Amino acid sequence: MPGLAKPPSKRDNRPLSHFQPGTSMTEEETTMAEKEEEILVLFGSQRGTSEDAARAFAKEAPQRLNVKVKIVEMDDFLESPSWRTVVVIFVSSFGTGGAPMGAQAFRKFCDRVITDYTDNQDKDGFLKGIYIAMCGQGDSKYQTYQENPKTIVKALTMAGAELVGDVGATDAENRMKQQEEIRQWIETIWDPLSKVLADAPLAEDRLQEMNMNTK
Repeated sequence: MPGLAKPPSKRDNRPLSHFQPGTSMTEEETTMAEKEEEILVLFGSQRGTSEDAARAFAKEAPQRLNVKVKIVEMDDFLESPSWRTVVVIFVSSFGTGGAPMGAQAFRKFCDRVITDYTDNQDKDGFLKGIYIAMCGQGDSKYQTYQENPKTIVKALTMAGAELVGDVGATDAENRMKQQEEIRQWIETIWDPLSKVLADAPLAEDRLQEMNMNTK
């Protein structure tokens, strides 16, 4: 987003966890499949857990859902919005319920959305027709556990998006358990996403309208 500087990633050269074996990927990557429909995977990660989970999901999704997948860091998405009918988000809380590195501008965008729709309750939701799924990460030692994922869900649903499945709440206090919780959430979300994808996707002109209103 213009005017908002993003700190350089410290994770560019680090190995990915067991969530995704094999070679690392670029920050924005499209995985091709025969079906033309594309889903969007967004991530915001401070220590890499959310990013690894997002990439693991994106690697499996073409085969499990028969779709193309576009995976983008959340702040990069805001620089050039490209909404799709289905959006899957992996993001953590950091500090006192704030956004992690790479999702701070997106959180500010969500805070503005909440304020806007709180002050204008009759306003039409500009994201109506979008379906979102959320897997949140956090540490239950803190009172603000899961606050950032919850805030993002609140903002996007206030703007008209519809939540698919249960919101994942994985706990970094026990890293091994958290990885299992992420895996379990991914396994439970395939069926709800498949049902949503059975319907026709939004028209491109409607998606472009959403992109223009994302600021």
